[in-house]
Amino acid sequence: MHPFPFASQFLVLYQTFTPTTLLPDCWRGEEYAENFRVGCGRADGWGMPAACDQQGAGKPRSSTALLPAGTNFQSVRCSTATSDGSLALRCRSRAYDSLVLAESRQTEQEVLQWECPASPTTGSRNKYSLHPARSCANGLGTWGARIQTHLKCVTVQVAELLQLRPGESVLDWGSGCGWSLTWLSTLYGINGYGIEATSQNFAWATRFSRGNYCLYGGIDLGWIPDESFDAVTSYWVMSSVNSG
Repeated sequence: MHPFPFASQFLVLYQTFTPTTLLPDCWRGEEYAENFRVGCGRADGWGMPAACDQQGAGKPRSSTALLPAGTNFQSVRCSTATSDGSLALRCRSRAYDSLVLAESRQTEQEVLQWECPASPTTGSRNKYSLHPARSCANGLGTWGARIQTHLKCVTVQVAELLQLRPGESVLDWGSGCGWSLTWLSTLYGINGYGIEATSQNFAWATRFSRGNYCLYGGIDLGWIPDESFDAVTSYWVMSSVNSG
């Protein structure tokens, strides 16, 4: 994380965000506590950490990924009260099980052909340029209010409902700051892809969030290959499409 958190211009980030390198992570165990690394094995704690480390190699991640700090589920009475460490530990256990299953079947996972449109087309690309309170950099996002804990709660609830597993591909249409995909990447081990119409959000997500992002404001998603994703999530976009 250079120059964060030491440069003065990055002070607000240090006060508002936590680097994902300091958080529990489905794909990273070598720098975490020993009782987290054993999650590489089965649910009972037995397994082969080397196998999980090998599986995690090459997974899309960003060394500069940031997530809003202080997202405590208890403060919003989220029905999913599981800690980040428990979610990541379970994810590593699932990753190990998936690795064993893949080896037994000798199957190869297809690589998604993700290519952003040459023209971002319509959409409010600079929608929030005159609204500094609605910024990814201040931890409020485009909502202009501290709802990041609620957003994380919704993200985890959706992941549990869809039963997301490590290695699956997830598209977030209207990905905003990229926080949802970053939570899903760290806690569930998914490969995230985001479509965002606002250039400020896109720029932030590209630099400080995990996943692959496209700046695109249209509603025609024909440029995405069929059957590309295991799951698709969308929040505010659908209401905009209906109102349009």
